Formats: sequence, structure tokens, C-alpha cells
Amino acid sequence: MGFFFQIIDAQDIRPGYQLYSHRKLCTYQHHGIALSIDDLNYLRFDEGVERIVELITTKTALPAIIVIEQNLDDIRLVTLEEFAGIDPFGWKNAIRRVQYSDNIHAQRIKFVSGVSYASACLSKDKIVQNAIKIYNDIKERQKWSIYSLVARNCEHFAYMCSTGKRRMSQQVLAGLERIQWGLGSAITTAERGWQVIYKLFHVLARNVVRVGERLKPSTIVNVTITSVDDLIKSCVK
Repeated sequence: MGFFFQIIDAQDIRPGYQLYSHRKLCTYQHHGIALSIDDLNYLRFDEGVERIVELITTKTALPAIIVIEQNLDDIRLVTLEEFAGIDPFGWKNAIRRVQYSDNIHAQRIKFVSGVSYASACLSKDKIVQNAIKIYNDIKERQKWSIYSLVARNCEHFAYMCSTGKRRMSQQVLAGLERIQWGLGSAITTAERGWQVIYKLFHVLARNVVRVGERLKPSTIVNVTITSVDDLIKSCVK
């Protein structure tokens, strides 16, 4: 596994790992839970299971791992290749493993390298059981088939399987923080701009005598103004 990027090789993936891959040039992450090929025996047989069985039986070597994920319209099973996805340039996206730790100091270190949560996760066997239980439960499937960016997305599903708890999506929270920061910066910049404009006109009205197209030198707050640039500089001090 790449320490700084949480990249994990296919042969190192174990059932119960929470996986994710970057999509659309890293604009968002897609999450899922790794299952063993043997876990198909415990899933309610439906079109999804039938599809994955047909896919893997056409391969010369059976894959050891498949992925269960929440998509826009259902909980579904996919191969590792399908889960990774392809970037706009035709390259396969890397698969990464989410990190969990209830040690806040360790979590801060891991956060630098990628997706991590400041909480402990369940055992890998329990995570697999949770994923299978949701897949087999018709009511739960119907609930998770209704996609919601803030309440039921792929990260919510994977986190629920991994911890048995609900929480706000980390990437949605990060997006909201960026929007909040952007709006705050824009408002602050606008307010600052209006303050400068107001002060500029105030100075012009009270202290500058226009002679033709030139500004007559004037002393304002111990600043000698000989140009418009000097005038603006005096306003923003």
C-alpha cells in the first residue's frame, strides 16, 4: 500500500476493507466494501448476483475479490475493475483503502495521506456481514436505492457497513466547507472593496483639487499624493 496515497494493490485487498477510488479527475470519491468471491453464496440471488457470476465465470482465473457499492439507484455488486473506473484520459483509477483510527494523533497523520476517520471500525468479518445484511434485506435495499448526496451516498453506505453508525459524508462536508470559505472570502473581498471605494471618494471630495486633467499635490494623513496610485495606496492603509 502506498503510505502517502493509500493506494492498495489488488492482491493485498481483503474482504471487509472499505475501498475508494477517485473519479472525474479527483472531483469526488467512490466508496465500496470488498467481499470475497465466496460471499456470493450468502447473498440473495437476484439479477445483480447473476450478472457478477456471469462476468467472473468468463475469466480464466476467478477473482478473489468483488465489491459491493451503493450507486445512484441501488446497491450493486461490481468487479474491482468496474469499481476502479476509468479516468477521462483512459487510465484505470487507482484503488485506495480508507483508514480508521480512534487515536486522534494517528488519525491526523493518516488524514494527510487520504480518506480517514477518527473512529474505530468493526472487524472485517462484521463489516462483510453488515454489507450482506443490507443487500439481502428488501426494505434496506429500497431505502438505499433512493440516492441522496447528504444522507445516502456511497460513502454513507460504506461507513455504515464499517462502523454500524451513520455520519455525514466526509467529502460532502469538505465541499460545504469550501463553499462556505469561498462565500466568506467573496463577501469579505466585496466589503473591503466598497470600503476602499467609499474612502477614495471621501478623500477626493475633501482633499483633492482637480486642475484640468491633473491632480494637484495635497498632503493627507502625512502622505503626499502626486498620482492616483498614491491616492489609492493612502486609502488602503
